[in-house]
Amino acid sequence: MAEQQTTQRMVEQLNRALSGAGTRSGTPTRWERNRSHNLLAGVMLNAFARQSRRAALTGLEQALVQGFKKVGFTDEDLSALGSAYAQAPLEARSRLFPERAARLGVETGFSTDDLRAELKAMAPQVVQMKNLQVLDQRHLAFSGLSDAELQRKRTELGIQEDLSQARPPPPGEEFLQAQRELGWSVSCVGITAAELAAARGASLGWVTARATTVYCHEGTHEVGNDEPFFGFAVCDGITGTKYVSEELSMDEGDERTFRSNTLWNNNVPGGGLCFTIDAWEADHSNQYDKEIAVLTEILRVLIDQLTIDSWADMAQVLIETGMGTGIPAEIIALFAAVIAAIIGFLKNEDDYIGTYAAYVPNAAMISRKELFQLIQGKSISEATQILMNHLNIDYMGAMLIAMVLSWRARRLA
Repeated sequence: MAEQQTTQRMVEQLNRALSGAGTRSGTPTRWERNRSHNLLAGVMLNAFARQSRRAALTGLEQALVQGFKKVGFTDEDLSALGSAYAQAPLEARSRLFPERAARLGVETGFSTDDLRAELKAMAPQVVQMKNLQVLDQRHLAFSGLSDAELQRKRTELGIQEDLSQARPPPPGEEFLQAQRELGWSVSCVGITAAELAAARGASLGWVTARATTVYCHEGTHEVGNDEPFFGFAVCDGITGTKYVSEELSMDEGDERTFRSNTLWNNNVPGGGLCFTIDAWEADHSNQYDKEIAVLTEILRVLIDQLTIDSWADMAQVLIETGMGTGIPAEIIALFAAVIAAIIGFLKNEDDYIGTYAAYVPNAAMISRKELFQLIQGKSISEATQILMNHLNIDYMGAMLIAMVLSWRARRLA
């Protein structure tokens, strides 16, 4: 019964969006708000329709259909979703999906080569996404450190400077507004062409990633604290992992620490690490099981279909951001399409808070590893001077990074 209700809700949400109910009421649906990113969602729905008509599916379509079946969707479920898409007029589909997806029909397949071509075409628009945040890779030195930990470090070293200024700047209001409206965001560590060139052929080695702290920028303003939980899916282009957190009672402005966990503990031979973090209301935690299963399966399908060579190739093409750094925009376009598809299919506005993706290119992690090696065994003053010259930054910025990196190096020793 629960499976039938899930499919029925998905079909109702899709039919409502295709009918234009949101447009008429003045409140755009999630499908409409994410139109430019809904390519993969359209491809999936068309594949479901083609499968129900017994059309010859492409390799990508077959993999997507089998992926949904693997996590419990039946032929009848997929046929219902595909029919809702196929029976809608072109005008309705064009309101929800980019033209390439809207014009697909049961006689038109969509292949992996088509996906690669579309990602390349979408890449230049990625840097204009209002829900994209590009981070300075120097801030990686401070990732996972709470304000309390930074201030303890300040006390240990007996310095006067406020170390909290070393934290990444808070996200801007335009970014937060877009994140609220679309239901998701992407953060990417920017890299330079020189860093990318230096990373070619370099060995990153073993990487460990953990979820440490979470900060609440905005609460629901309901009575009492919110009690969200978070689902993490991590992928390097070859394999993937998942982790679901405990429930965290928090309100606007609160910072919480996750229980001990490991999101990733392996090599990263691909183009970098992609993190997808979902936030859900705790009182609806049973809804997340199917969502994370579908997310993991879609990622697996795309990993298999695109191959590691494609991921590596996409990571080598930078588009300038106007900040002196670049981002592998094709990879971000791919994950934006995945997130939009998951949101459109499975998220329920009553229990779903948002999806927050992050991409850390291999070049950024290799550059950080190089910084560790540069200051290994050096005093803080020596390390500060080295980092000033190497990163071309001021004394205070270099000193803060030197202190945190040296502290982390001692913790890892």
